[in-house]
Amino acid sequence: MTPDLTNINTLWTSVLIEELVRHGVTQFVISPGSRSTPLVWAVANNQRAESVVHFDERGAAFFALGYGRATGKPAALICTSGTAVANYLPAVIEASIDCVPMILLTADRPPELRNRGANQTITQPGIFSSYPRWEHDLTCPTLDIPLTNLLTAVDSAVAAATATPCGPVHLNCMFREPLAPLKSTDDLTGYAASISAWARSTEPQAVVSHKTKALTKDSLEQIEQVLSNSRRGLLVIGALKSESERAAVAALATDLNWPLIADIGSGLRGGEIHPRIDFFDLILTSDKFAAGHRPDTVIQIGSRLTSKRLLTFLEESKPPRYVQILDHPFPHDPINRVTDRQQGDIATVCRQLRDCVPSTISGDWLADWKGTSTKVDAVLEQQFAQSDCISEPIIAHLLSSELDRGSHLWLASSMPIRDFDVFADPRADWYAVAANRGASGIDGTIASAAGYAYGLNRRVTLLIGDLAMLHDLNSLSLLRDPNVALTIIILNNNGGGIFGHLPIAQQTEIFEKYFITPHTCRFEESAKMFGLPYSSVDSPSQFVEAYRKSQGMTGSSIIEISVDRRKNQKFHEELVESVRRRLERE
Repeated sequence: MTPDLTNINTLWTSVLIEELVRHGVTQFVISPGSRSTPLVWAVANNQRAESVVHFDERGAAFFALGYGRATGKPAALICTSGTAVANYLPAVIEASIDCVPMILLTADRPPELRNRGANQTITQPGIFSSYPRWEHDLTCPTLDIPLTNLLTAVDSAVAAATATPCGPVHLNCMFREPLAPLKSTDDLTGYAASISAWARSTEPQAVVSHKTKALTKDSLEQIEQVLSNSRRGLLVIGALKSESERAAVAALATDLNWPLIADIGSGLRGGEIHPRIDFFDLILTSDKFAAGHRPDTVIQIGSRLTSKRLLTFLEESKPPRYVQILDHPFPHDPINRVTDRQQGDIATVCRQLRDCVPSTISGDWLADWKGTSTKVDAVLEQQFAQSDCISEPIIAHLLSSELDRGSHLWLASSMPIRDFDVFADPRADWYAVAANRGASGIDGTIASAAGYAYGLNRRVTLLIGDLAMLHDLNSLSLLRDPNVALTIIILNNNGGGIFGHLPIAQQTEIFEKYFITPHTCRFEESAKMFGLPYSSVDSPSQFVEAYRKSQGMTGSSIIEISVDRRKNQKFHEELVESVRRRLERE
């Protein structure tokens, strides 16, 4: 690599970007601006650097977040100074809470302009509060500081972003004029000679490596004893990140033969996994069943759980043994029931635990759960067959049945992920699910799904509500990229339908205006604006036809479904009540 000796700014940024690339950080997400010119110039002139340009910094950050979820590698974000930087915050929060790697390269004015009323100058160091794993305020490029110091800062950033727990890091990059690659009169050859050995190499200054973490012998012995003493165990699986994790958990579940409670984010809701309990959330609508099936042991693997009903059940069950296994050190225990918290690589730990499974485990406990789930399935199939209108539960059921092995689904927060968790078709094939469930915001959903599709290099289906869609319309521009194939399914119920399921819905005098926030918007014109194929459907059969057609397209498309909010809520409540009555009379 030949450092760019045009001027001190191009020299520093060419070294900075090259060191990132050598660490495998080859994806850059850039928003246009002036102060970031040296960084953008370096990316544009690095043959191994790939870039996506998006004018909206908030959307760009969520795109990088989706890319990180898909690949497990950080994308590097580049923006100009000022409020542009602040727009990264929502995605930084999500990345931090849900352990997604990300590197922020924020351009900044020099220190002498801070707190002087200079244009487009704010206090950027510390702007992301405690959310970054590591942050550093780089000095302005100068001959007074060795380039090896810059390499060390980049190495530290990559290490912090990719170590356990991975997450966002922030390098604040100050630049003085000239920002453009104008030839300097300074002779930089001698200054750059200090990294001549690095320049001749293809390796980073410092190699960043992270060992796979397995459980200790003592931890395994403790868990083995827990398994041996359990008679009514539940295996609860939260969100999983990779195919290797899903395969390892599925193998453990088969060996253990406990009722498998698989959150929709686990990606284990399709395929043949014998001990899986498909409709655990609806089963727990029966107080009779819940009271008679309290577990004595819970093994939870993976991150957060979607079902509030399941969390309530686990809280009220007060299992004397609750082992939680995560790949990070943060406590994910909102019900305060975990008795033993273990940290390790999920796939590795699952392979270890298979050796701890007792040779004989009774199947009666599992048979009771599975038999009850079969009854719930029968009630749902009957109710779905009798319904003559389109609804969100029916769409979740139909969409899951259309997903092929290897399909990838992004579920928006609010009702889409909840309905999928409750009503997904158990006969579906194996499909992967992603969602922003760290902070569970609705912002940046389109951009996140676009980044996810880009990182996977394959088609992704996004199920999203109308308010989340309105929240991120700017990011439809990302779908013009030929490397992004996204089928967007919009559930348009003209407002925040989730609030109808909350107690505030009884306060009719303020509910509609302040919570539902009806907007009367349709999305056909938005699709036209960004050149996206669009279809509107108003029946289950039309939806299936439109979705199958979208899967044969080469690019992105939008399917809009108009849902009557009140009819949808009534149908949802009738489904739940029908299941509850059936189980209560057993």
